[in-house]
Amino acid sequence: MLDLTRLKTALGYRDVVPARQAVADTARWLAAHPVARGEAEERVLTDPFDYAAEDALLDAWQRARDGLEPVRFDVEPGYGLAYSGPGGRPRSRPRFA
Repeated sequence: MLDLTRLKTALGYRDVVPARQAVADTARWLAAHPVARGEAEERVLTDPFDYAAEDALLDAWQRARDGLEPVRFDVEPGYGLAYSGPGGRPRSRPRFA
């Protein structure tokens, strides 16, 4: 995760497309234009495109998660002053002091 605050405040950078939409658009484009086996794109991505192995990994992860007991806190942890949660308040200062 990168903090782009300085880039945005100093240079006025703004995403042309919101990140959520950009990821969805990219996924749709890749589905419509699959990478050919052995082509340059596959080599550059260094992705083995082993979907059976990826599915097996996801299944193993789900089984591992299902086997965990829930963690109970006497007092639920909250957010500290440096983090206000998703969609939280904007920064009060351009730099952390």
